[in-house]
Amino acid sequence: MHLEIHSRQDFWSGIMFVGFGVVFSRIAIEYDMGRLSAMGPGWFPFALGSLLTVIGGSLVVTAIRWNAHKRSAASALYEMGEDELPPVGWRGLSLVLTAIAVFAAGLPHLGVLLAVFIMVIIAGTASTELRTVELLMTAIALSALCYGLFVRGLGVPLPVWPTFVIGG
Repeated sequence: MHLEIHSRQDFWSGIMFVGFGVVFSRIAIEYDMGRLSAMGPGWFPFALGSLLTVIGGSLVVTAIRWNAHKRSAASALYEMGEDELPPVGWRGLSLVLTAIAVFAAGLPHLGVLLAVFIMVIIAGTASTELRTVELLMTAIALSALCYGLFVRGLGVPLPVWPTFVIGG
């Protein structure tokens, strides 16, 4: 039996996820983990790194197919060039990164409701399939969810309203 990669994109994405997950987990163990009832600063990054590693590993496994022909794993990796990766969607990538930057820069001044709303609108324009009404509904719902979860639920001291509305 030999190794055959039937999805080059999934295989390399999985390898990348495993790599990032291992690095994140390795860095996180340097911090105090705490206990489950009182989690330390290293617990959440370690959990995320571990989850990323598991997801990456599952992607790698699902991208591999075993065949009865005799061939080495190295030759299977060498022959993966048959199905090329799609081109990078620079427009979508730049819009999502711009949305994150606008959110980070605007949160202290715009408040969580408006900052999340604007971020979702900018990131949503990266998709050609999302309609305007759906995008607005998603932005409103995510703004409300972030407010409820972070400000009300967890008590994170985030500004809720823009400083030009409340004065500041």
